[in-house]
Amino acid sequence: MNERTEPDKSSRVSRRSILGMVAGGVVMGSTGAALTASTASAHGDIVEYDAIWNQRTVYEGTGNLASFDYRPSFHDRCRDWLQFWANNPGGHVPAT
Repeated sequence: MNERTEPDKSSRVSRRSILGMVAGGVVMGSTGAALTASTASAHGDIVEYDAIWNQRTVYEGTGNLASFDYRPSFHDRCRDWLQFWANNPGGHVPAT
């Protein structure tokens, strides 16, 4: 049973949570348009990030702050989704 819970006060978002949200539906950009990655932008060098849209990422197993490697196009899609989610409230607490 999935229950919605309030995010903790530290505003940290786990990578697994973001991946689950992205996998659950179409990722929408800040303009409301569906985002799609071209073949060229889906590839590229993997970069280490410690946050997505200024939200620090944590390793879910320990709860410790952690950095993760993403392709920039995927990282940008996650960032745009979080921004869209925060700007379109619908019964959730927006990321701060």
